[in-house]
Amino acid sequence: MAKQQSKITRTDVAELLHISKSQAYRIISKLKDSGQLEKVGSSKYTYYQLAE
Repeated sequence: MAKQQSKITRTDVAELLHISKSQAYRIISKLKDSGQLEKVGSSKYTYYQLAE
């Protein structure tokens, strides 16, 4: 999904995969820790994009 859109949020992942927001956060965290995603913004305005 991140390839199709320029950014993705925790809510986007949760809705796409039909999981809770906390589960989506864990998935995003793993991708961020492995260097595949980078976090942009903070708090309510956080989104993630593919790392370059």
